[in-house]
Amino acid sequence: SWANAFRSLQDALAVAGPGDEIHVAQGIYEPDRGVGIDSGNRNATFQLLNGVAIRGGYAGYGEPDPDAQDFDRYQTVLSGDLANNDLPLTGFDYESIRVFVQGTQRGDNSYSVVTASEVDDSAVLEGFSIISGHANFTNASTGDARTCGAGAFISNASPAIRNCVFISNTVCCSNMPARGAAV
Repeated sequence: SWANAFRSLQDALAVAGPGDEIHVAQGIYEPDRGVGIDSGNRNATFQLLNGVAIRGGYAGYGEPDPDAQDFDRYQTVLSGDLANNDLPLTGFDYESIRVFVQGTQRGDNSYSVVTASEVDDSAVLEGFSIISGHANFTNASTGDARTCGAGAFISNASPAIRNCVFISNTVCCSNMPARGAAV
């Protein structure tokens, strides 16, 4: 029930199994929150699971109809901004984008907000804004989640991702200062 709901999405994922649906109320959820997870852990990620549907956009506890689902009205955000200190992109010129991608305020963000590794289309993510992942780890091997896939790292997988938007996720190679991407 909503009255007995988990306080963090990670805690719900820890007990979820095939056939389960996790309904997530409006609000902001960070992957470094939950039992046994260190606050500020940049490696923390929301791991998709086979047979588990994670659905956002619910009104949630305290609302007249907590089961009402509307992705626009009840925005549900998965955020990699672990310190809640990101600055917005100020322009689309080279320097503004460089500062946004390589700025120190993003240095404590999750490497990958969501991870889908070796899952099929029974792993469902629906109705979320996925924001502020920052994959900037250096000296890692190719295909390391910490160097790519800031919003979602997908490896050998085909998850069902529906009605989701990816905003302000960045990939940055610090050994190549002239490059970077904002998605």
